[in-house]
Amino acid sequence: MNKNTSFEVAFGISGSISAYKSLDVIRHLRKKKIHITPILSDSAHQFVTPWSVETLAESPLIQADVHSGKITHLDVIKSANLFIICPASANMIAKLSTGHCNDLLSASFLSFTGNRMVFPAMHTEMYENSITQSNLERLKQQGIIVVTPDEGALACGDTGRGRLPEPTIISQLIQAHLFKSLPLNGMAITITCGGTSEPIDPVRHIGNLGSGISGHVMANLAASYGAKVTLIRSKKHPILSSIHCIDVNTAADIRDAVLTQTCDALIMNAAVSDFTLTAQEKKQSRGCSLNLTLSPTEDILKAFNQKKPPHCKSIGFCLSDEDNLTGIAQNKRIQKGCDVMIANNSKNFGREHRSFHVITSRGTRSFKNLTLEETGIEILSTLVGA
Repeated sequence: MNKNTSFEVAFGISGSISAYKSLDVIRHLRKKKIHITPILSDSAHQFVTPWSVETLAESPLIQADVHSGKITHLDVIKSANLFIICPASANMIAKLSTGHCNDLLSASFLSFTGNRMVFPAMHTEMYENSITQSNLERLKQQGIIVVTPDEGALACGDTGRGRLPEPTIISQLIQAHLFKSLPLNGMAITITCGGTSEPIDPVRHIGNLGSGISGHVMANLAASYGAKVTLIRSKKHPILSSIHCIDVNTAADIRDAVLTQTCDALIMNAAVSDFTLTAQEKKQSRGCSLNLTLSPTEDILKAFNQKKPPHCKSIGFCLSDEDNLTGIAQNKRIQKGCDVMIANNSKNFGREHRSFHVITSRGTRSFKNLTLEETGIEILSTLVGA
């Protein structure tokens, strides 16, 4: 991807109680320097104000269909790279699926020939109604990306499917489809993330600074591209409800979860402890003399690669602060039997921007100062040779 590219999103908001979340999505996108052209449906004005949308988008709201002699719904979409409607109400989805366009938002969306995304949000019964599902299927058949809503607490107090995903996730998915579209549809991808925790006693442990954030971002991106994602994680961050999660703590937990996986790709992003120990049954006090005997943990990635089928690709991660980072990583790739090794140093822990090397049998590609979304996309690209 070109770091100098300036992206523009036509951002539609329709009449749904979850429209307030769209303001936070716009804020996230503007922090990434993505230009926003906001368009509200008539009913959306009942949920968010033009002033708040314009302020956060740092752009005037498109309201009139004819302005200065130009047809607005045709003119507004010329420079957009992506058109989204977030949230998309049942009424808006029905209009778009049948080609009915009686307002500026629907007319603009149906006129746009680039990539389009809709984020349905409504009550469970309305979302699961066969009419709504048929309408969504028609949109998918037209190549429109439909992001399945989350399951959880709804505005009315009920619980069920229909709530808009968290704004941070929506922002990640929008960026994914701005930067690059990857052919991962139907691929089974297992991702591990977060640092392991090896108990010393019931309250103390040996751990590391692995946050698991980058693994969650990759999981969300892969799911948005149509992959069937299993996330083996020791830390919890916002995730799409379509992702199957396995929560773990220790290196042994990750080993047991990984070695039972049947998948097309494994991304071993977890910061697995190199050592474990026998935990004390009782809490150890400060006055106790305590000697810790450490034992090396199993090389989970190597064990997985020895049993995986030929079609399955594996991606490992090498963390080193040595000068010969890429050489060390290439040796590890060979020793562990990986298709790809991602090499980086400890400065990447917890950072919003990452610098790293992608090492394969064909050579090394280096990246500097990428966002978490860009980092995830580049790593996922190695699965399809992109």
